Amino acid sequence: AHARAVAIAPSGAFMVSLGADGKIRVGELEAGEETLVINHRAVVYRCGVDVSPDSQWMVAGSANLTVYQGGTKKKVCVLKRPTRKGVTDVAFSPDSAHIATTATGQDGGGFDADGSRLRVWDAQSGALLHEVALAEDGRAVGGWAVRWLDDGAVVVHLDGRLVRFDLDSQTLSDLGVVARGGRVMDVHDGRIAFPVDGRVEVDGRSRSVVVGLQVLDAGTGLTVDLPFAEPLPAGRVRVTGVAWSADGTRLALGASIGAHQGVPNQSWVVVWGVEDGLELLRWELMSSEVNGLAFTPDGLGIVTADNTGELHRWAVADGDIVW
Repeated sequence: AHARAVAIAPSGAFMVSLGADGKIRVGELEAGEETLVINHRAVVYRCGVDVSPDSQWMVAGSANLTVYQGGTKKKVCVLKRPTRKGVTDVAFSPDSAHIATTATGQDGGGFDADGSRLRVWDAQSGALLHEVALAEDGRAVGGWAVRWLDDGAVVVHLDGRLVRFDLDSQTLSDLGVVARGGRVMDVHDGRIAFPVDGRVEVDGRSRSVVVGLQVLDAGTGLTVDLPFAEPLPAGRVRVTGVAWSADGTRLALGASIGAHQGVPNQSWVVVWGVEDGLELLRWELMSSEVNGLAFTPDGLGIVTADNTGELHRWAVADGDIVW
């Protein structure tokens, strides 16, 4: 079963993934050994998984959202108002007290505007604290990735742009950037990293392709570009993950390209140094599709989740596989 999402405890004590088969798998980080399997749900199409900053809790989100004690199958709570169509992402607040979730409202070929929601929950009681509609004027606008800023506000990737929700004022505001390169992002110390598009000439025609990452300082509104050293191979690139290292010095992007013109599926991890904005390394994965990635707490490794259902750890220094 596809591994849909992966997260690593900041303490390094464990890692956790959620698969398309609805099973939560907990593993040991150093050796990559599976230590626990939790039967969370029968089938998962959209989901997210996260570990609290204090490593005390972990949350797995699909149509039913459950908080567990970190690295165990002991339930802390079930979030009180499950979402029928499942969530696209889930994230703990910096103080580990709250959980934010997003949902797209998409259902097959249709769109349910009422299903496109940002929700904020109490992490220990499961009580729903805030609920915000994301669809606009009947448009099919879905909420994708969700992260927290250090000031307690929530950032949502809203199908092509970034918006901020302030819990105190309960207001939603546009951050004024375009984020069409992928429906993913990550946040570190008030800086939001997300993939961006650019125009290139291919066979005499102008095409929109992913050209790298952009980092937005949520406090100042300033942006910094982190371009690819060389374009990714031709094809329909799908960015499936963006991750900051714990110290904020590096950024990683996971991308996949579907099979085309006799070329099989391909996947890459690309790593940048944030200070100089230069690409440091890229490597091709053994899997045909990467579905998520996370830095190890020491910043020396990256764990990827793929469509074989497996997790792999890679050395950031050279891209070699560790396990």
